[in-house]
Amino acid sequence: MNGALFAAPGIFVRELELGDDLKLSSWPDTVYLGSDGHHWGSAEKAQQNLEELKLLWGNVTVVCNAENGQALGLLVWSEEPDGGCRFGLELAPDRIGRGIGRQLVISFIEFAFGILGFKELRAKVSATNSPAVSLGRQLNFHLIDETYDVTPQCRLPIFTDPRFEGIRENFRKEGGIVLERVLELGLEAENWHPSVFE
Repeated sequence: MNGALFAAPGIFVRELELGDDLKLSSWPDTVYLGSDGHHWGSAEKAQQNLEELKLLWGNVTVVCNAENGQALGLLVWSEEPDGGCRFGLELAPDRIGRGIGRQLVISFIEFAFGILGFKELRAKVSATNSPAVSLGRQLNFHLIDETYDVTPQCRLPIFTDPRFEGIRENFRKEGGIVLERVLELGLEAENWHPSVFE
């Protein structure tokens, strides 16, 4: 756990480095940084994308398995002009549903309010991401805003395939562009009661 910013049971979080091997497919800010940089064509392109990600978020960290150091996901955050903190996370697809996200968010809340001194946390969550929305509610996050954002990765037949009937209401088209409903959730430090979740 050398260089860990903070840890939780079974995981630790450290700064993202160029050599990290991340395969995180569902989030547009997510990167793949192999040791040879082959996903972006060259090590130089991988370095450029890492720098752009850091410019966008400020803090780009990798979530690692505490036993073997394997990269499990990304955690990013930035200070907002009003002094709040915007954050996001993405786990590798094979790590979803194992409680890692919940443990990570709880530990990040403690880190952000305790060590970093933020008074408010905010996250944008896809309305179709039921586990994330549910976790936000469990942890006392409240709805700040609801918007529709461009979702370039959406090439699925959302509006015609019957399999998407249950989530179709969370998408709309504007001039050939698919927009997805996004919930902005917030949590103030005074509304955080960690003992409830221990």
